[in-house]
Amino acid sequence: MASPNLTHISASLTGYTWRAARRTDAQAIYQLYAAADLADHTWWAGTLEEVHNDFDSPRSDPQRGTLVAVAPDGSLAAVGWIFINPEGSQELRAFLWGQVHPKHRMRGLGDRLLHWQEQRAARLLADFADGRPRKLRAVALSTQEDRNRLLQRHGFEAVRNFYRMRRDLRLPLPEKPLPPGVRIVRWSPELDEAARQASNEAFQDHWGSEPSTAEDWKLHFAASREFRPDITALALAGDRVVGVCMCTVRAEDNARQGINEGWVNILAVVRAWRGKGLASALLMTSMEGFRAAGLETVGLGVDAENLTGALRLYESMGFRAVQRTITYFKDASEA
Repeated sequence: MASPNLTHISASLTGYTWRAARRTDAQAIYQLYAAADLADHTWWAGTLEEVHNDFDSPRSDPQRGTLVAVAPDGSLAAVGWIFINPEGSQELRAFLWGQVHPKHRMRGLGDRLLHWQEQRAARLLADFADGRPRKLRAVALSTQEDRNRLLQRHGFEAVRNFYRMRRDLRLPLPEKPLPPGVRIVRWSPELDEAARQASNEAFQDHWGSEPSTAEDWKLHFAASREFRPDITALALAGDRVVGVCMCTVRAEDNARQGINEGWVNILAVVRAWRGKGLASALLMTSMEGFRAAGLETVGLGVDAENLTGALRLYESMGFRAVQRTITYFKDASEA
């Protein structure tokens, strides 16, 4: 199904100018994300550091893969971004991320932005002439009725649900003994590459997962001011990293949301060590670290249909779903 014809909304877009995002836009982009976050209750705005990271990400080409709408008063009215991981193993996917400022909605900017993203992403994916299937990916909260309708109108199909989960650290923490043959240590620079490789190995059989490059991994952890190596837990069997619990504290995000929360970015155990209680032990170690650091809650994301039983594990440890995100796919050839 091709994207809808945009002629009917052109009149409502009069006065807006469109161009690629610039690094000097970072603060304005973050402010737009924060405004959308407040209006939609998405908790997606992130931090200013993450906006800067998007300009440096190996998955991003800001000159060719971004688009902003500038309102007549010079403010940013909409932002669109395309992220592509060239190392995707089975298929190439372009993740389409976009936001429209609440003050500029219901004027057709979302349609215009998504149409451009589809067309541009299809061309960017075509640069990889290696025969892999090419897909477009986008997300919407279950509560975002307008965005869900927008994606469906453009021919995207809902294929998967993910939960954001939260646990109150002020409640008692259950004991989770460490399985024999393994020890848990804190993150260190010397173990960082082994941790990345263990994470990639653990997630290679998970739906929709893509490997993290060394550059990606560094941006999200070692080079990030939000990374908490003192709370991050790694499991060692001998000298090999077999499990990771990578943690951050997003103070800027917490302040905006009015919460005091730590975040588990990645909890992963390699296949040979699953079913032994290692994931529980890793998570409990980091939860204790968050609580000792004065955090009141801990959050994480999970695939609702994860075949390793992650959802059941988190529920058994006191986590409860607080948000549902719907993942949409579309074949790039239909864009």
